[in-house]
Amino acid sequence: MIHINKTVKFTLVELLVVIAIIAILASLLLPSLNRAKEFSRRISCANTLGQVGKAFCMYVQDHNDYFPPYRDYAAANEKFWYRENPLTSLVAEYLSSTNTMTSIGAIWKGSSGTIYKSKFLCPSLTRIPDISSTVYGYAYSSGVYLYSSRKITRFTKPSAACLLSEGTIALIGYYVTTGTNPMEFRHSSGANVVFSDFHVDWKKGSTIPDQAYDSSANKSDFWRPEQ
Repeated sequence: MIHINKTVKFTLVELLVVIAIIAILASLLLPSLNRAKEFSRRISCANTLGQVGKAFCMYVQDHNDYFPPYRDYAAANEKFWYRENPLTSLVAEYLSSTNTMTSIGAIWKGSSGTIYKSKFLCPSLTRIPDISSTVYGYAYSSGVYLYSSRKITRFTKPSAACLLSEGTIALIGYYVTTGTNPMEFRHSSGANVVFSDFHVDWKKGSTIPDQAYDSSANKSDFWRPEQ
């Protein structure tokens, strides 16, 4: 048997060319991979927010077609829409939630520095709150909860009216995507929205009327369910 020794040698130039080709291929593939990851996070967020929307739907069915208030102002055991603790929440019972440490879609940091995360959390929400404070992820549209009746049967275009979306606190300011209580566009300059008929869709931020830039925003179907 004859053994043939072949020694393969690369020059420095050839090695640099190979490295350059690999770098170019990586730079071409990376944006696609990032877009795929973001799309996956967006879908995951839509599914999670959709669960919260279903909880609102069940609340409406159990309360004579009325949406929940933002808070019930009860003299004892006051309840809020966004709490995960069933004892202090208006909708947590419909989510089968027993979390007493945080709010729906939120992150809370305790006084000891321990971080508690909601199981209903947008995967793109990565901000960490300060000690003894909360970072919120999902918000209730004031266009619905400030509407005097909040009865879905009186909504003229429920499929166009924002009910819930992504925000920086637990409420969305009336008519605006910016300002004090803004929506938050975490997904490709857009946000997932639960509409008042409970379907979920992604909306590009630039397509949502904002009173800061559009004086007719307060008349849009997105913000005004009763017109």
